[in-house]
Amino acid sequence: LRDALEESRERTERRRLLDAFVSLGPAAYEMAGGMVLDSRWYVVRNGVTILGELGGHEAMALLVGTLANKDPRVRRESIMALTKFGGPDAEALVLGMLDDGAPQVRAAACRVLGAMGSQRAVKSLLPLLQDEDRDTQVECLQALGHIADPAAVQPILKKAGGGIFSRPSREVRIAAFRALAGIGTPEALRAVRKGLKDGDEAVRTICKALIGVD
Repeated sequence: LRDALEESRERTERRRLLDAFVSLGPAAYEMAGGMVLDSRWYVVRNGVTILGELGGHEAMALLVGTLANKDPRVRRESIMALTKFGGPDAEALVLGMLDDGAPQVRAAACRVLGAMGSQRAVKSLLPLLQDEDRDTQVECLQALGHIADPAAVQPILKKAGGGIFSRPSREVRIAAFRALAGIGTPEALRAVRKGLKDGDEAVRTICKALIGVD
């Protein structure tokens, strides 16, 4: 199974092989534990995916080490695997990855914290609204929208409109309006209504859908 998984390049086949690994039960922990110690990033990633499917304290202990792997693809997969654990320990581990040097890892951490509904993450997420990576900004906004803490409204408003000389991209503005709609306070919804007059047709269309205007 391990050899076949290493050679697999087709997503459906890889998913089938991963399911077969997980079905091995306790034996899968030992095999996945060996994989995460491998020198090849894709083998480690496969081991991380299996551990995420298996769950449990043993899997969590093995995943902690992979968060420091030198390859960002492994670190990203490790963060995504933690989504399935939940709880304060997994939440704390993901919070610690928000300042990772790789944009794809920071973006993944934002996504997972949003999926967890992590109220304690809001303060740490807000600085990432200024991240140099657009995808990270978008994931951060989406996370704040899922968490729905009213304290995030004011910082999000700046990403929805911006200033004369610093207008955020379309993708960022759309994510900001969606986040405001998710928070749903009167102030946030007023901002979404203002988006109906945005100069970008795509943004106006999204705002119409968010507030139910034909």
